[in-house]
Amino acid sequence: MQPGMCDLVDTWWCDLFGITRDELWQAATVQPHGRLEGYAGLFVAWRDHGVHVSAPQSAEVVPLPPPDSWTSYAASIGGTVIGPATHHYLDVDPGPDPRVVRVEVADLAELRAVVTDEEWWESGSSDDDVEVAFGLVEDGALVAAASLSPYAGSPRDLGVLVAPSHRGRRLVDAVGRTAASYAIREHRVARWVARTANTASMAAAARLGFEPWCEQLAVRLPTTTP
Repeated sequence: MQPGMCDLVDTWWCDLFGITRDELWQAATVQPHGRLEGYAGLFVAWRDHGVHVSAPQSAEVVPLPPPDSWTSYAASIGGTVIGPATHHYLDVDPGPDPRVVRVEVADLAELRAVVTDEEWWESGSSDDDVEVAFGLVEDGALVAAASLSPYAGSPRDLGVLVAPSHRGRRLVDAVGRTAASYAIREHRVARWVARTANTASMAAAARLGFEPWCEQLAVRLPTTTP
């Protein structure tokens, strides 16, 4: 990414965790929830030499577990790990796919009936804050879609979904590049968050040129609702 976009991305992470640029990705930090106030779980991100935790005031995270120990740590406190996920960013316009068109956000529900609950949730299509959507229509049916939700104040956070009957054709690339192109042209950068274990999503992000930036997970505590 260009230096200006690196600054935008890292400023967002600093604001989220309430830490300085000198600390980001260089130190281990545990801060009480600021922007995440109201979330009863732990939010963790790491890159290079830094691991950062945002936690409820009541939570004790001592000692700070290394990234590969969070699953066992979560089990020890009765929590559940969500993730890990890899956050990717792109600031070079890949150009739209001519087959993909702008669709209404409500049209995304057409894919809801043909995917699993997990796929629907992971795609971001279920989010109430989806602002922009693109789709690929074949024989009158929506077979692939991409959505953009707010990130750093603008619709830059990209989610993708493909009907099971049309997978294996890299339609995720078509809708993904179109949404990324829009986000970059209008708002300078696009973000793609994929579960690290989701090899298909990780591979699609790489094909489109997204740069992996950091890893992140959450620990849902026993009293936390999804």
